[in-house]
Amino acid sequence: MKGKFLAKFDRKRFGIALKLTILVLCVLLIVNLVDISYSRYQSVANMDIQSSIAVFLVEQGSYSGSIALEGLEPSVEPYRFRVDVKNFNQTMRTQVDLSYHVTIETTTNLPINIKLLRNEPYSANATNIITSSSYRTDDDVYYKDYNTTQDYQFHYTANEQDYYIIVVEYPIAYKDFPDDYQGKIELLSVIITAEQVV
Repeated sequence: MKGKFLAKFDRKRFGIALKLTILVLCVLLIVNLVDISYSRYQSVANMDIQSSIAVFLVEQGSYSGSIALEGLEPSVEPYRFRVDVKNFNQTMRTQVDLSYHVTIETTTNLPINIKLLRNEPYSANATNIITSSSYRTDDDVYYKDYNTTQDYQFHYTANEQDYYIIVVEYPIAYKDFPDDYQGKIELLSVIITAEQVV
């Protein structure tokens, strides 16, 4: 009698323990699956990337450099990319005074905002030199152009350099829509047009 009672008691205990174990494993599995898909969208991206593009204006013409904005996540803090513009390279310096103009172009894959700072570090009250923006289409691709109105100059008599900080804001409000923007890459191009000063 005592052996039968213990056998029944052990079976009940074993059944309860087995059900609790399966329940805990299912909860852990669900939490891990949600965490993995969420962490893919919340991938770590560097907020401040030094010298992303260097442009050497040694003669007049149009120059461009691109940054593929991968791994961006909605954030309170903006992302920052540096662009160095120089009138010299390792072997030569411009032989004429140059005037240059900066434009930024983005694809419209992500809902981002762009600011451009000239020769000043990023801060909340830094001066944005972008004065207007407009959309355009090329075949099936939509672009957004960010325009500046002022031209800047380099002189041929000395090595000169300007630096720009591109501030990319990806509002935190989009954190709630990972399926809409996950895995999308934004291409940002810096276009500099240089002309001889006469």
